[in-house]
Amino acid sequence: MMRRRDDAGFTLLEILVAVTLLGLLSVALFGAVRAGAMGWGRAEQHVAASTDAAAVQDLLRRMIVTAKPVFASSDPSTATVAFEGDARSLALIGTLPDALAPGLQGQQRVFLAQVGGTQSLMLSWRLDLPSADGGTLPERLVPLLDRVGTVRFAYFGPSGDGSTRGWSDTWSNRQTLPSLVRVHIESADKSLPPWPDLIAAPLATISNECRYTGLDAGCHRIP
Repeated sequence: MMRRRDDAGFTLLEILVAVTLLGLLSVALFGAVRAGAMGWGRAEQHVAASTDAAAVQDLLRRMIVTAKPVFASSDPSTATVAFEGDARSLALIGTLPDALAPGLQGQQRVFLAQVGGTQSLMLSWRLDLPSADGGTLPERLVPLLDRVGTVRFAYFGPSGDGSTRGWSDTWSNRQTLPSLVRVHIESADKSLPPWPDLIAAPLATISNECRYTGLDAGCHRIP
């Protein structure tokens, strides 16, 4: 017997097939949306990390470029400058970042510290001035970059005896600033692309407390 036109409709099998197809399409659609969201999140993470690294490198570049060959001691017989660098940290006297004390000179030190289970690049600073009681002003800490895997500093200039020039992992107890400072930073997140090394040169080479006798190229303290 033929069905009448009024009895036309979907069979149970057709409905089950349609529901199954709709479910598969929904799964594929939500999977694509989730993958897109994850990719967008990773892209934003990379952009944020690159922006943070660029800002930190700009700060470190300014710190190195404005380093001053200030003498480490008030003893006129000592010509050692206040610059202490090794592979893991760097300390110097230079112009402080504008966000801290624009235009003022201060003591600055960059180093790695354990913060909340991860390593962070820290900046400690204080004004290069005596406190009211004649001592030194308190040191202040500023976090520069979170989740740092490692940081390495290197210094280019003459060797201790002045015979050769090259890169060294340390620069301390010297009478001059290094010619160049190289900073290598790696993120603890291995999925992030590597950051290029920063190489900067201190601009100041002569202290205003120096005098040159012409007998040698060394700096002699002004009494």
